[in-house]
Amino acid sequence: MKLYKVTTADQYNRNWVYTVSADSEHEALWKVKANAISSGETLLTIEEVR
Repeated sequence: MKLYKVTTADQYNRNWVYTVSADSEHEALWKVKANAISSGETLLTIEEVR
């Protein structure tokens, strides 16, 4: 597992940063999507934390 930093923005242009452990960027996005993106946030970046 790797750590990924996923940054999103909400409707008020506030940035939210989530750190998740996952095997791939796709899995990291899936984990964040279940919580954040489904509530109206927009994905900005996904990057691996080293």
